[in-house]
Amino acid sequence: MPAAACTLRHQRTTHPRPHLDTHHAMVRGILISLFCVSWLSVCAQANSDKYRAAARCIALNAKCTKFLADRSMYCEPKTYVKKQNETCLKNACSFCASGGLTKLRSVCNSWAIRHWCFGDKKKDTKGRPSPMPSSAGNTVSPASAQKPSSLEPKMQSTGTGSKVIICLANKKPKSPWVRKGSGLIWRPTEANKRDPEGSGEMCFNFKPPKTGNYYLSAVTSAPHRVDNNDMWIKLSSGLWLVGKNMQKKDGGSGYLKAYQNVGSNAKAYIISNVDHDPHQFLTNSLQAGSVQTLCMSGRSSRFTVYKFILVHCAGAKCDRKSDFIKDAMKGMTSTCSN
Repeated sequence: MPAAACTLRHQRTTHPRPHLDTHHAMVRGILISLFCVSWLSVCAQANSDKYRAAARCIALNAKCTKFLADRSMYCEPKTYVKKQNETCLKNACSFCASGGLTKLRSVCNSWAIRHWCFGDKKKDTKGRPSPMPSSAGNTVSPASAQKPSSLEPKMQSTGTGSKVIICLANKKPKSPWVRKGSGLIWRPTEANKRDPEGSGEMCFNFKPPKTGNYYLSAVTSAPHRVDNNDMWIKLSSGLWLVGKNMQKKDGGSGYLKAYQNVGSNAKAYIISNVDHDPHQFLTNSLQAGSVQTLCMSGRSSRFTVYKFILVHCAGAKCDRKSDFIKDAMKGMTSTCSN
């Protein structure tokens, strides 16, 4: 190469023109922006496809294919909805609650989606699903999408405030829960069995009659004061654990141990959390008419549950030692039949 050419090339390399640098920077910025937009679009499409596949899988119930299950990432093939992964159901319900009805009408209007996501139990006279209600304003969570054991428990309004009572007298037990009079007993023939949370799970939907907090308790019986004296409970919207001086700590929406210290198989209407430092249960502020899901799970063998009680309260009146709660709980150990 001629020396002059080498010199010129060196000059162009070591002394670039300013306007070219600006131009190149602009081009690079545009390319990076386009890449980012494309990447976000790909991610959004991937999520949309995942939710769509979950909805199709739930709609097919036990006929969900491996292809759809893999596309959804969380669903299992050939699995009934009630045994599906919680995230699978949540994604399916979210898809149909956020406009999926217009995208995949046949899927979101299917019996499985309407039943598990929106609590619709109606069918027309020909056995076809009734039209799914509008998804506008629906907030779907996996807990509220669970199949309830009782959709409309009895609601009472008394002089001491509004209450929700969920009676187990006519609820079909899920093994190894067994019918015992008006209650359900956990593993009645085993002496000292302990089970992890979620064992024999039974869930019940209810609608709060008033907006606000609710004191939560249950009528139970146990063979001993400190042994075989507990179960697991959880509420879809979460629970507070309230200790001395009404000090609260967040219990979350997962399972919490609930125990009683009466024993002798006598009915008691107080349940607590935290060993050796009893904390009562209090709900978050619940919206009147909203669907809430309360679940129980077996823990200690020979522990019996008869009913759950939620009492609408505010401030110091939510303290179970208050006259307000004591008055509201009078007669709660009596048998109910709803």
